[in-house]
Amino acid sequence: MRLGEIMSRAQHELVTTAAAFADGGEWRREGATSAAHWIAEHLDVAVATAREWIRVGRALRSFPIFDEAFASRRLSYAKVRILT
Repeated sequence: MRLGEIMSRAQHELVTTAAAFADGGEWRREGATSAAHWIAEHLDVAVATAREWIRVGRALRSFPIFDEAFASRRLSYAKVRILT
């Protein structure tokens, strides 16, 4: 498997998991003010980055064609961010 394929699959998994995590509310039980804040703290990224992951993951639910294209590496994360 090529590096690009691994990266694309990982990015797709990241944004879809971040959206599911945000919607699940587990972060509330740990006292976080938002899912983005919980993700930022635990993954050592900026809150804005975590918010973007959640936003893109949620948006992909409304755009199954983009979701499938991203999952299969026909669209990059950079392009998906713009399209959603």
